Amino acid sequence: MRLSLLTLERAVSYFGQSLDDSAEGKALRPIVKGLMRDLQALEVHGDFLTSRVAMASDVTLGMVNLAQNKTVKIVSVVAAIFLPPTLIASAYGMNFAYMPELAWGWGYPMAVGLMVASAVLTYLFFKWKRWL
Repeated sequence: MRLSLLTLERAVSYFGQSLDDSAEGKALRPIVKGLMRDLQALEVHGDFLTSRVAMASDVTLGMVNLAQNKTVKIVSVVAAIFLPPTLIASAYGMNFAYMPELAWGWGYPMAVGLMVASAVLTYLFFKWKRWL
């Protein structure tokens, strides 16, 4: 739009400069001046509208960014909650020749309980810090 207005302004300006001192030229000069004022006013209004559209675009991008931040925060918290149980499960999943818990009758429930307790403690820590 701005380029179109600039092109029209140049064309009208050139036309105004090429008017001669005849009766027709003198009659067209006020019309050319009016056209130039109108074109300049339209340029100012176009700049105003451009700034309004840019502001609306910035607001929309900001809202999208906030929504993405919330999503990434939730994914990070879930990953952190499941990190300790994964560490415990990976330690008990190793094939060692001697692990005293393998001979215990309550060894498996203890390992599962330890994993659940670590996840719950991590969740409670995040609630206490108000990260959730």
